[in-house]
Amino acid sequence: MTKKNIASNLLDDRWRKTLLSLGVTLRQVIHNLNATNLQIVLVVGNDGVLVGTVTDGDVRRGLLSGMGMDSSIDEIVFREPFVLPPDVSRAIALQLMKVNQISAIPIIDGARRVLGLHLLKEILTSSKRPNQMVIMAGGQGSRLQPHTRTCPKPMLRVHGKPILEHIIERAKAEGFQYFVLAVEYLGHMIQDY
Repeated sequence: MTKKNIASNLLDDRWRKTLLSLGVTLRQVIHNLNATNLQIVLVVGNDGVLVGTVTDGDVRRGLLSGMGMDSSIDEIVFREPFVLPPDVSRAIALQLMKVNQISAIPIIDGARRVLGLHLLKEILTSSKRPNQMVIMAGGQGSRLQPHTRTCPKPMLRVHGKPILEHIIERAKAEGFQYFVLAVEYLGHMIQDY
């Protein structure tokens, strides 16, 4: 994570409003979820150490199991949430959220104190970069022969998608929106795609 990304997560105090302690009621959690509109509550101990999380889904499951509005949330706290250290980039956080189908990941330090919160909706709407990104996609890919005899290297598939698509998706996650592709070898295949 760049210093700018760490700073934006640390300076944006909205995540601090999601902090609640063990023992609060389900009513307080619902009020917090509604007030912050972040769809997650970070449950911390007195020392600021992350104990776990509570999401809208946890609340629904608690209500369906018979919990009342004045019940303690202690039994619905998810105590093993996915967390990240502050040096992980937003792009990596985005990939982890997609793979694990989650919309928020707490950022913690080595002592498990909460430092911030990665939010899927904010990463996807990251600040737009006005500059163009040039992608050199014209080489013959001779080291990847025989795979590149009939397919340019940028179009070779990794996990079902061309390498070039992975590169563009990652760049878009970082805010790039204008791309220039320099093509040569089998360039028509890239243009057609």
